[in-house]
Amino acid sequence: MRVLVLLVALIFLSRANADYSSAFISGTGCDAAGVEVKFDGTCVAGCGAYFKINAAGTEFTRFTQPNCADSPAPGPQSLTCVTGNGPVSLSDGLTAQCIDTATPTPTFTYNGFNITGGSAANACSGIVYYGVVNGPCTAGCGRYFKISNPYPKVTTTTYNIQWFTDSACATSAGDRSQFTCSSNEVTVGDYKITCSTQGTPAPTSNPTVSPTVTPTATTTGSASSVICNVALLLVALLFALL
Repeated sequence: MRVLVLLVALIFLSRANADYSSAFISGTGCDAAGVEVKFDGTCVAGCGAYFKINAAGTEFTRFTQPNCADSPAPGPQSLTCVTGNGPVSLSDGLTAQCIDTATPTPTFTYNGFNITGGSAANACSGIVYYGVVNGPCTAGCGRYFKISNPYPKVTTTTYNIQWFTDSACATSAGDRSQFTCSSNEVTVGDYKITCSTQGTPAPTSNPTVSPTVTPTATTTGSASSVICNVALLLVALLFALL
């Protein structure tokens, strides 16, 4: 009986992640976008390490050497995808979010962020930021920052904000926080962020539109009215001759 139960459990586990094709890894050591690891055993670099997920999508392994050549540390971890693409906690401060094989292009509940607060050196006063997939590098609060969706293929209300020291957002300032938008203001470290659904900014200039030309009505009568006038004139001349 125990063997039968174990066999059923193994079959269920092998099918648990069958509807998923990859997972986005985010968290400690990852940049704002995270790294996608496919369920095919390929070694992927990212987040300061190297990762593999087996073809069944049930086992996540972290390595320290290129091509995943070293012994795994801390060793293989069980990965069970959560219905609705929910995040799954891994070791070392990492999180996996499984991607459904049929996941459509995501829509975002929030795409406007108003940032206030901060320390004296990095104070913010109403910086409005747009973009969530991997938004533009923006100056503000005494530094540069990006807000992005940590799971680019999944609709989510959870975002990352990462700070940088240069205008290209190439050099991290060491600060990266994750926050979840709600209908209210959220606190992220020394800052307060108000999420909104106000959409993308209006264009800076209106597109040039060619003026619509309305034809000018002519005062010349139609052909039928001209014929009628000539006929009446001939009738009048006929009566005059009589």
